[in-house]
Amino acid sequence: MEGAQDARIDHYQTLADAAMFNRVATNKQRINPKSDLFDAEKVRKSLHHKGPNPEVKKRQHAKAMAALKNWKP
Repeated sequence: MEGAQDARIDHYQTLADAAMFNRVATNKQRINPKSDLFDAEKVRKSLHHKGPNPEVKKRQHAKAMAALKNWKP
């Protein structure tokens, strides 16, 4: 799942780079790519630092425990 998200981030970064190149080539004005365009590093940091939602974690644990109750070796 993370690999697919990283690939999508890389794709957006490529599109942002192309947009920056087109703007500079057309207008020859300086722009700040961090604020004017897609910031891939910021998204990667938020993606990797984001922990699971505690409520979802509780529900998943309850489901797993319920499934284990009927399990016999």
